[in-house]
Amino acid sequence: MANPDHVAAVRKGREAWERLRATVEVGGIDLSQAKLDGGDYTGWDFSGVNLAEAAISGADLNKTDFSGANLYRADLSAGEGDGADFTGANLERADLGASNFAGGTFSGANLPGATLRACDLEGADFSGAQCSLTSFQTANLDGANFSGAVLSGAQMEGCNALGADFSVAVLDGAVLKNADFDGACFDGAVLRNADLEEACFESAEIVNTVFDGANLTGATGLDDIIPD
Repeated sequence: MANPDHVAAVRKGREAWERLRATVEVGGIDLSQAKLDGGDYTGWDFSGVNLAEAAISGADLNKTDFSGANLYRADLSAGEGDGADFTGANLERADLGASNFAGGTFSGANLPGATLRACDLEGADFSGAQCSLTSFQTANLDGANFSGAVLSGAQMEGCNALGADFSVAVLDGAVLKNADFDGACFDGAVLRNADLEEACFESAEIVNTVFDGANLTGATGLDDIIPD
């Protein structure tokens, strides 16, 4: 459970929060299970803070720093987080659904089982992130960077990922049905046993990509891979 004094500092506003951060070691700040829904935390520094199972839905999180924070099972749904920083954060089983995290940084973050369904993630950086079984269904991933990310079993059905970078990413068993990857890069990616039914790969860059066991039914832009 959250430390009541730490929650009180958040509710008093940014100045009180910054005073708390200046006097308490980051590892000692506990906002787990705190109710922080709907607040304006634009530009706040929550780096390294324990926010496990915290409720932060509907909040303003633009340019907010969550790097290294513990957001296990936290609720950040329906938020506005343009440019938010989740570098190295733990977002396992967190709910970020229907949020705007365009331009956000998730590099090296841990997101197994997280929900990012219907999110705006245009230009977001997921390089090196752990996204096994993560849900990106119907999300906007245009221009996002997933290079070196692990997306095994990820649910990406119906997403738009125009010009996204999946180079050297692992998408074993991922579901990419009806997704649009026009102009995306899959150089060195592994899509073993992935479901690519009706997915669009027009103008995609596909070099040394592994499709062993993948379902390519109705997929377009893979003329050199799908036999006549």
